[in-house]
Amino acid sequence: CCSYRKMRRIASLLNISCGALLSTASTLKTHFKLDYAAPIPRSGLVRVRQAAENERLKIEEAKRLALESDLKSGRKQPENFSELKIATGAVDGMAFASAPKIKPDNKLYAMVGVIDSAGNKPEFMASNGVEGLRMLGYRNTEHTYFRVKIPKSMQSRYYDTAKIGVWFRLIGRYVANGSYSTVAGQKKSMPVFEATYWEPADVIGDAIKAQLQEVFERAK
Repeated sequence: CCSYRKMRRIASLLNISCGALLSTASTLKTHFKLDYAAPIPRSGLVRVRQAAENERLKIEEAKRLALESDLKSGRKQPENFSELKIATGAVDGMAFASAPKIKPDNKLYAMVGVIDSAGNKPEFMASNGVEGLRMLGYRNTEHTYFRVKIPKSMQSRYYDTAKIGVWFRLIGRYVANGSYSTVAGQKKSMPVFEATYWEPADVIGDAIKAQLQEVFERAK
């Protein structure tokens, strides 16, 4: 009981959990012996805290690599959009909205945006949702556009759930380039993606939640 209280004293000073302290202790034996009763020199605190942080990062990296391997091999099914991107190998394609490739490469890209306009055909024009991005702190963001084609297998769900002005997440193949005219009459190019995955989503709300979660994790 006495030793446990002393251990909690050290953990409290380091702002880490007792579990993290114990998991790190074995890596510290070559540096110095933990004495829960003795005064703790500042240099020792720095070394213990750094060792604990290194151990945490090592564990997180091992988990990330294991998850990535399981998703790519199919041993684990994706549970969210981030995992789906890993499983499909899709990379961020938002940069193409402002600077399309000269020749579309038919590769998979992950996109988020807002449905700007749509007609009777199973496709729509999307914007990058600049107002929402500015809410999240992206100051140097301008309106950019891209077009999304919905394949037959996804059309029923698309027509049931898609709404103008609603955010969405997309994984799609970069199949073509199109064009649009700005309010000033300037003609610009935009990429065209054929969806392999599409869902309406609270992108801004989820981003805010993620930012808050990161703050809470740092405060632990």
